[in-house]
Amino acid sequence: MSAQETKEFGIVKEVYHSLALVEGLPSVLSYQMVKFETGVYGLVLSFDSDRVEVMVFDSQPVKVGQRCFSQDQPFSLPVADSLLGSAIDPLGRDLFSGQKKKKGRLMPVDIHP
Repeated sequence: MSAQETKEFGIVKEVYHSLALVEGLPSVLSYQMVKFETGVYGLVLSFDSDRVEVMVFDSQPVKVGQRCFSQDQPFSLPVADSLLGSAIDPLGRDLFSGQKKKKGRLMPVDIHP
């Protein structure tokens, strides 16, 4: 586990295409990043008292019963001059090569000026 991950985790209870319903994660916040045990990342869209709705950021399937760990960080994208003119996915990977682009400074997506 990296320094940004916490020991808090939940269990995937249901999966609908790119949405996973996870039980647990009592301290998670909206628009926070989570990571499934397979290495796939997701974004918390909503939650209630016992479930969290997570949008999955990969074509690799997430399965019922997998663990999902809180990343304790907001959804962020890399920002750098080297990214100008590039097409990247939500995790900063080049859409054509699939490789991680040279990282810039990470900026939270959902901020108010």
